[in-house]
Amino acid sequence: MGTHHFLTLVLVYFITRYQTEGEESPCMLSIRVPRNTSWRFTTLSGRINCSVNFCEQPSVRWCKVAQDNICNEINETDSLKTEWRLLTGTSGIFFLTFLNVTVKDTGSYRCKATANNSVQSVISHSIAVSVTDITSSPPVSSNSTSSNILSLLSLLLLS
Repeated sequence: MGTHHFLTLVLVYFITRYQTEGEESPCMLSIRVPRNTSWRFTTLSGRINCSVNFCEQPSVRWCKVAQDNICNEINETDSLKTEWRLLTGTSGIFFLTFLNVTVKDTGSYRCKATANNSVQSVISHSIAVSVTDITSSPPVSSNSTSSNILSLLSLLLLS
């Protein structure tokens, strides 16, 4: 019984030593988007982002969450652009820029990172985007704008 106990201790010792002194643990791919992140766009353009940590530079994509909770991948268009900005050798920020924002852009968006030949894959928390109807504000009439400019010019000339 003493020999069995001794062999068990030796086995535990070598297993523990291999785990702590052996190969380093694999690097973990991660995305940082805080829960309940939301953006409100009231201008013609806007941008959302997700921060990514990695060991091997990942492939990062954006998707928009549909009503059935399926995330539909977004492709770049004239009104949607993506940009990867490397911060350090192991971190970066992935942007989704909305150009010519419309109310149809309202919704939940996520970014997804994949690395190591698709072995590692992570998806962010949702980012809520709301767009205020930009065209609903009353337009500035050209006549009032012209008269304001003429008033300013006359004041400057009289001074």
